[in-house]
Order: sequence, then C-alpha cells, then structure tokens
Amino acid sequence: MAMAMNTRFTIRPDVIFRALGAEAILLNLDGGLYFGLNEVGTRIWMLLADHDGEGVSQALTREFDVTIDEARADVSSLIGELIDRGLLAPADALR
Repeated sequence: MAMAMNTRFTIRPDVIFRALGAEAILLNLDGGLYFGLNEVGTRIWMLLADHDGEGVSQALTREFDVTIDEARADVSSLIGELIDRGLLAPADALR
C-alpha cells in the first residue's frame, strides 16, 4: 500500500508492542498475528508515534548509515507491511 510520506500513523488499538533489547515483537490480539521487528524496524515503529513517514526517514539518516532515499524506501516498505497486517493505520482512518 503506497502512502504519502507526510501521512501520520497510529497503532491499532488491539496491538501490543514489546521491546526485546534492540528488537521487538508486535502482537495483534484481535487476530493473533505475531510480527517481529529488527533493530531498524523497532526504531521506525517507535518514531512513528511522533513523526510522519518523512520525519521518520529524516531521523533514520541521523541514526543509521543510510541515505534519505534508502530510509524512505525502508520506511515506506515497513509501513505498507504493517498496514497490510492490520498493525498500523493512517491516523485519520481510526477517527
């Protein structure tokens, strides 16, 4: 699912997040879906609480050795996967 990088996102209400060191797991209580995040995925997830996709991408370029284009591609890919799996939604979709 393609999303504009200026879109804000929200965690779906039935999703639990647990950090395990630098990695994390997400659990969708409604459907029983378990989803693992690596270090970068965990950081993206945490940044989405306060930033749109572009803000997350900018933060990744400061924290990791990636270009802005690489960061945007990674952020867009993960956001799309999280939305497809019912773990994340555009903020205006849950109002």
